[in-house]
Amino acid sequence: MFAQTDRCHYSSEAPFRHLVMPVLFRTIYACGLRCSEARLLRPDDVDTDAGVLQVRDAKGGKDRQVPVSETLRVRLADYHAELVGREGGDWFFPGRAGLPLTHGNVDKNFRRFLWQARISHGGRGRGPRLHDYADLRVMPASMVEVLEKGANDLAISA
Repeated sequence: MFAQTDRCHYSSEAPFRHLVMPVLFRTIYACGLRCSEARLLRPDDVDTDAGVLQVRDAKGGKDRQVPVSETLRVRLADYHAELVGREGGDWFFPGRAGLPLTHGNVDKNFRRFLWQARISHGGRGRGPRLHDYADLRVMPASMVEVLEKGANDLAISA
């Protein structure tokens, strides 16, 4: 799917989309962020020197810090340098008219990228859903192992 986000083209309707989408979806996946947590990041929340995101008002109304990999840190720094001084400066991932991206816009692009990558979407509630990325990244390692290997391959003792 990331290959499809990288092919996102400039559009006068959404002038930053080709810059935003590749970095937004990698950030959501690599950091286990919920869509709202990523789209509401402000430039000051992204420390590209230290490689840390400050997620404000996350689930349960709590703030948290999220480390990023070196590869993502470099990508975030390059992206930020490209957008410095442009419209939409209140948001790290700007939408239209100085507002943050909407959840609907992110979801619409997610579905488009899935379709372009030939990943089927089972319909409403069946996924894959963007929220599934956050769920997988914050799940305990033992649960991820179960999902990756399949429950039948693991000996589960009571």
